[in-house]
Amino acid sequence: MGWGAVSAEIGVPEPFGLEAALVEVDGETILVLSFPLPAAKLPTSLTDAEREVTLSLLAGRSNRTIARARGTAVRTIANQVAAIYRKLGVRSRTELGRRFGS
Repeated sequence: MGWGAVSAEIGVPEPFGLEAALVEVDGETILVLSFPLPAAKLPTSLTDAEREVTLSLLAGRSNRTIARARGTAVRTIANQVAAIYRKLGVRSRTELGRRFGS
């Protein structure tokens, strides 16, 4: 029975973009379901660079990974993270995720 049939039977609409995959782990087959989350709604007070860094933070990337992807120094990212926290009124990545994560 496919998800469409199950969702119709239990009265739950199928999430937009739902994808399924079977993955083998240690000899067991596991069903993995995924679907895209809506984009975070970030305040317009952030610069374009701060918005990109914020989205990377929300995706769980480290300062080092963000710096490498942006072609900049880790210290630059750390300064941007501090500015983001100040502008958004948060004190940690956890708090950022709670307020702006999808």
